[in-house]
Amino acid sequence: MKNSQIILIGLSTYIAMAWLLTGNVFRPIFFLTFWIDRLGAPYWPALLLVGIGLSLIIAKGMGRIGFDKQTTFGLFVFFSMCLSTGLIAAYASYLRLKESAAFQADREFRNSFFASLRNAPADFQFFLHGAALKDCVPYTWSYSYMAYGELSKNIAINVLPYEWLDECAIEADR
Repeated sequence: MKNSQIILIGLSTYIAMAWLLTGNVFRPIFFLTFWIDRLGAPYWPALLLVGIGLSLIIAKGMGRIGFDKQTTFGLFVFFSMCLSTGLIAAYASYLRLKESAAFQADREFRNSFFASLRNAPADFQFFLHGAALKDCVPYTWSYSYMAYGELSKNIAINVLPYEWLDECAIEADR
């Protein structure tokens, strides 16, 4: 019975954390398998391992001070997901800030890394991780390339702030 309780607590913790962090129970699995190339930040898998390693140290410590195995495993899953995601988010955000400073856009907006985790990839909508306007040319941020790429005017008119479109007279290509 104890092993099934450990598995149930671990699975329940995973489901709750996956839902909180990404808005979908399967998305963390997809990010680590099918979508592993969706984040172009070098070395991010090492941060995943660091988060898991730190969580293992925390869990071992909790076991030593008397926490039962069910609680310890549930907290290990919790800390693994939180620490790994937090470390990767901080790293990707740092790289993005560095690239944004070098890009020197006239206007810019950014959605948080966590908003991107919850909203992208989206097959039927276009979610902007961030956008920039430089010399009245619209750009979008790509986590896959960790860079800005030019945004088609046909898409820009649907996703950029109206003020930007008005200021630069951006219209759809005909």
